Amino acid sequence: MQETHLNDVVEAIKAARRIIIVPGYGMAQSRCQHLVGSLVKVLNSRRIDCKFCIHPVAGRLPGHMNVLLAEAEIPYSIVYEMEKINDDFDKTDLVLVIGANDIVNPDALENPKSVIAGMPVCEVWKSKEVVVMKRSKATGYAAIENPLFYKPNCKMLFGDASKSLTDILNSLTKDLGPTFTSQTKQEVRVEVQETEEKEEDLTPYLNKCVKEIAVPKEVSEGEKRVSITPSIAKKLAKIGFRVKVEDGAGLGSGFSNDQYQKAGCTIADTRDVWENSEIIVKVRGPTHNPKLGYHEADALHKTKILISYLYPAQNQELLQRLCENRPELTVLALDCTPRITRAQKLDTLSSTANLAGYR
Repeated sequence: MQETHLNDVVEAIKAARRIIIVPGYGMAQSRCQHLVGSLVKVLNSRRIDCKFCIHPVAGRLPGHMNVLLAEAEIPYSIVYEMEKINDDFDKTDLVLVIGANDIVNPDALENPKSVIAGMPVCEVWKSKEVVVMKRSKATGYAAIENPLFYKPNCKMLFGDASKSLTDILNSLTKDLGPTFTSQTKQEVRVEVQETEEKEEDLTPYLNKCVKEIAVPKEVSEGEKRVSITPSIAKKLAKIGFRVKVEDGAGLGSGFSNDQYQKAGCTIADTRDVWENSEIIVKVRGPTHNPKLGYHEADALHKTKILISYLYPAQNQELLQRLCENRPELTVLALDCTPRITRAQKLDTLSSTANLAGYR
């Protein structure tokens, strides 16, 4: 194996005009998808054509990589299924493999005696240069050697992918000001939001909005996510939805009230969000809310649509409560959304098995 180092990788990125990124389970382990999202923005700012190649079984469940990339708000337009982009590798200057092993193993095509013989793989070795980010020289899930790692156009950048990407980002942007860290996704979100988001006058769209969507602050222990980010709120405004956000709802994910207001949102108190909203979108299902002083399911006085993760099989009592309080309520359980390869926007880390028995 040819080991490479930070400076060489940075120079290879700067010299490239076309880059394909192939993520694997190692990206999930190091939780660095938001750093990958930041890298995409930096590459775009340098006018480097950047795309993703997604293997159908990368990670630990179908659609795993798509979900992580969607979390990092990476545009779906640059995310390609393997069979759609495999022919592009021979026209690519640089491939960055992030924590993948078996899905980029040429033995699947070249060695009929291999245990993975016949398995479709991402043919990254056809590109001019490959950099593999990997913790160590250990084998992957199939427990077999990968000849890719010994090819002359492949170099290994050993170490945790989160740290490697942090160092790469800081080297690429040292003249621009932002400093990236690998500690939390919130810090990366804030930095990207503050340094790269452009002001946009949404008044023409907001004047035409006919529906309002409310975003409550999550109160479940340890839950820092928010159901709608400022960038998504902008998109909703452009198709006719005004977004009302509970005061401080986005702080856990690194989004301030000011950022939401710049995205055309209105900031409201807890009672207004819960008691005066027709559509409510939240991450966790309704629970006891200390600010309300009672259960959120009892606060849906005007709500007609509730969108959330509800896990019906495990929460029959909650469903019964919703039915009794608001029999006319429409509830969309996101965990029951079927995983469709093309539907990344609806890929919700759930199993289609959850559909059994529900309508």
